[in-house]
Amino acid sequence: MRKALIIILCVILLASMSGCAKIRLAAKEDEAQAYEDRIEELEKEIADLQESQATVAPEATATPEAEATPTPEATPSGMSDTPQGNPNMYSSYAYMVSLDPARGWADFDYFERLIGPEAVDALVKYEGYDLADAQAEVMSYSEGGYYEKNTNPQLRTIDLKNVDIRLIIQADGTLIGDIGNPPQSDFGDVFAIYNANPDYILNVFTYYITVDDNENVIKVEQVYMP
Repeated sequence: MRKALIIILCVILLASMSGCAKIRLAAKEDEAQAYEDRIEELEKEIADLQESQATVAPEATATPEAEATPTPEATPSGMSDTPQGNPNMYSSYAYMVSLDPARGWADFDYFERLIGPEAVDALVKYEGYDLADAQAEVMSYSEGGYYEKNTNPQLRTIDLKNVDIRLIIQADGTLIGDIGNPPQSDFGDVFAIYNANPDYILNVFTYYITVDDNENVIKVEQVYMP
């Protein structure tokens, strides 16, 4: 009887030890799975961070020198370096109506500046004035006043990279000291002013285009006209 009791106790002990082992094994498995899950979460967070850093480009820090001296883009491949099919060129007053910074070309609209009897005739012919009213109108012009004749819509294209340029306005909008004798400039100056404010180049002043005997433009001068 005593032997049988000992055997029963041994069986119960073994069963208990087996159950404890299974519990500890299950706990280890759960712990390992939690660890693996956390590793996956960390890997995903790192991948997301790397992706965000790769897609956000760093902001460029512009230096004052770069802002003050912009440079025009080079003429794109396949585009002509010189204007083609221009009408006859001659010296004249003109408006600059457009600028192509890549080519360095500007389109000008020529006009005639008429005074005295020529202005009277133009008022009669183009504005419908009678002779007396036209004469009175011209007599009322202030010093430097004129009639602007602009009956031809043809535009003329000038390559500003290869001519003498004279400007009386600066990139900050101020005039040079002697507007009657502007210093020599180049297309880089034109572009810098245009980049600061296109109106300073296109809409504030007129120009005088000087052409030689071979119809080559030799000077483009910004002029102040009251």
